[in-house]
Amino acid sequence: MAALAPSVLLLLLLLLASLQASAQFFALPSGRALSSSGCDAACATLASDFGSQLHYPNADNFTVWDAKQQDSHPACRIEPKTTEEVAAVLKVLLDHWCKFAVKSGGHSSSKDASNSVGGVTVDLKRINQVEVSADKTRTKVGTGAIWGDVYRTLEPDNLGVMGGRVDDVGVGGLLLGGGISFLSARYGWATDNILEVEMVLPNATIITANEHCNPDLFFAIRGGGNNFGIVTRFTLKTVSLGKVYGGQKFYSPDKMDALIDASYNLMMSNDPDIAYWTGYIWMPAKNATLALSQLMYTQDVKESPAIYSEIDQIEAVGSTMRTEYTSNFSMELKQGTPSGHRNWMASMTFTPSKEQERRMIQIFNEELEILKVEGKSACPAMTFQPIPVAAIDAMNSRGGNAIGIESDGPLTLMNVATSWTNVEEDNAVYAYRERLLRRFRESAEELGVLNKYVYMNYACSQYDDVFSGYKAENVERLKEIQKRVDPDGVFTSNGLCTGYFKLF
Repeated sequence: MAALAPSVLLLLLLLLASLQASAQFFALPSGRALSSSGCDAACATLASDFGSQLHYPNADNFTVWDAKQQDSHPACRIEPKTTEEVAAVLKVLLDHWCKFAVKSGGHSSSKDASNSVGGVTVDLKRINQVEVSADKTRTKVGTGAIWGDVYRTLEPDNLGVMGGRVDDVGVGGLLLGGGISFLSARYGWATDNILEVEMVLPNATIITANEHCNPDLFFAIRGGGNNFGIVTRFTLKTVSLGKVYGGQKFYSPDKMDALIDASYNLMMSNDPDIAYWTGYIWMPAKNATLALSQLMYTQDVKESPAIYSEIDQIEAVGSTMRTEYTSNFSMELKQGTPSGHRNWMASMTFTPSKEQERRMIQIFNEELEILKVEGKSACPAMTFQPIPVAAIDAMNSRGGNAIGIESDGPLTLMNVATSWTNVEEDNAVYAYRERLLRRFRESAEELGVLNKYVYMNYACSQYDDVFSGYKAENVERLKEIQKRVDPDGVFTSNGLCTGYFKLF
């Protein structure tokens, strides 16, 4: 065997030292390893302790939004009803060193995110209470609730919270990843309107975290994902909110150019009541492409406000614009993202640029011609959404959140969401995703508008490194917090809760 060059040997030694240092932080307790027998024993214990709250795959009607996750088969699924029960479940999983995934609403398209592959799925659906404080300024929400139910509970009192825009999206995942809201231009993202959380730490103890109690964890969970334990309840800022004006408009694809111009001008507005996006979708069942817009104005007005006058002048082929409660709009968007399909999402962020958006539409159409041949059932939809200055400023309030977007002005967040039905098309559809993102980023870099931020809730944990887009000092702080609260690495990629985006 040839001798290694000194420089190569030095690199190998440094790598080995780095791996050994990492292992000191996240060594398996007593040298334990994962095994199917450990999960079988954990399920048996949980069945004994929780009875009918424990379900086995062969006798279960459990469903999640994404068909790829639905195809995963856990050893069993448990439905705890209280935070104390979550702690008891986690203790069993630790005792048997059994892997697990935690489900809030189950709206992720990443495998093992909310339905365990061979381990235990901890389904929080029974922790779904919505409780409003006496002064109506705070609402305590169980992590297993979905946003539509939260809104329907609050609307009779003309109240609202900053939450998701799609009815069946779960409270937990959206809040831990950021959370774009219809109210973001006034109040910021949903994660920045969390006042307090109740959570189970990796050692199965229960704590409360807010600005003053466990402030490091309060910082970490707001954008840091599922790396620090299991959050079971959120206390959310609550505001007055009656009916609002909004809906969707649909256009022939040649109107996309005018939509790009109009939405760019909206991006430069500081109106706190607007929420909107523009989009472009291919519908294989109809062999047709449509442009679209989602327009919201968070006041009880009966006609389109002047701020939308330019976009209102663009001829539409269909419209659902009306004045209604938020829950009605969230239900409308749910109908556009039905469960039972295979899905992926992809995201990138850039400084507002009409040229970049036009290039992305062109790239979308060029790559679509390949997809039509290789992924015939695939339905890709691209949207351009604003990250307003108010939302960026809110990220630095009350101790700041984990994300720390760095920008002096508004940003555009692009999302491509693709659904398909045939498993045989998986490779072609994912190849399409990577070609799109590569070309989108190359264009943005050429124009000098690319921002490094990748929105966790629109990303794919198999392909995207979301934390590389966070503020660097925030990532270092997140890692230090995780090392402190999770010395055994339970919530790391080599631990028990390995799904979704990991710091280690």
